[in-house]
Amino acid sequence: MPPCLIQSRALELPIAVETAGWVVPFGDELRLLINQPGEGTTAQYRFRLPNRIDELERIPGVVAGACECSGNLIVTAANEKGQPVVLSVAGDGSVLWQVALAGEMPIRWPVPGCGDARPVIAWQTEFGKIESGVVAADGLSQQSSFSAGGPPLDVAVAGGSVWAIWSDATGVFAAENTPGRRREIKLDETYTSQLAIAADGDSVWVAWERDRGVFLARIDPGGQQVAPTSKSELSEDAGGSLAVIPGPQPLLLLRRLIEDEEGSRWRSVLATAGDEPCVIDGMIHSAAWWHEMVAALSPTQLLFLRKTLEHEESPRPTVVDT
Repeated sequence: MPPCLIQSRALELPIAVETAGWVVPFGDELRLLINQPGEGTTAQYRFRLPNRIDELERIPGVVAGACECSGNLIVTAANEKGQPVVLSVAGDGSVLWQVALAGEMPIRWPVPGCGDARPVIAWQTEFGKIESGVVAADGLSQQSSFSAGGPPLDVAVAGGSVWAIWSDATGVFAAENTPGRRREIKLDETYTSQLAIAADGDSVWVAWERDRGVFLARIDPGGQQVAPTSKSELSEDAGGSLAVIPGPQPLLLLRRLIEDEEGSRWRSVLATAGDEPCVIDGMIHSAAWWHEMVAALSPTQLLFLRKTLEHEESPRPTVVDT
């Protein structure tokens, strides 16, 4: 069996992740965001090699998503009134600006992205339609919308396009929306309840679960599928939530709540096509490729995993107790 991810090291977090958290590559560092819903804020930390974690200014609001864009961190969050806001955060952790999203309360919270080096958000206020717009200190501009099915539904911003993936009784679909044009691709003939999409430059990776496995494909701008569809077998790990982690080798992150006579517990899996999976006994809130490693955020630790080398014995699936 080809090599899989194995744990390289783990660092204890300054505070525990109780509800949600993100690990975001940010230049040469990692930015860690840990929601504090009881306080209406998000704790912010900077990780730098070899093992330094520094606390930064707290973000006002409970974060829902984050990405790097043109040297700043773009964050979507809920403010003290529960309204959606978009914030730009500088390298030192300070908030440069924040914009409240007016109008109807979204049924899908704004997803941040970096479209042609500009912050772009995509959200949903009614089923069947995705809204998007460029966001800056002076507000929202270049708003547009396009049709999409679901739920289940996932959205992403890649280059100059906003993408969506969804499923219905007739199959799995992806759509790309650029100014003045919408393209749609049928990915599968079968309904699925688990699917995901993630930006990778101007392209996207899409994933969907079927037959106790996950199919993964890359789609480039213009709606053409440019990577052969691959399948990762899941066996007993099917049926959980699904996310795609873009990078030098796209990863699938699966999380499933197991309930048995021992009680309830989380099980997470990081998998690449054709490899044995890395199995983690516990919740992985977020993961990202960084410096040829995978950084994964558990409730109490920042885990670093690496690919096994060719001369190393290929291990059995790694089990990490978090």
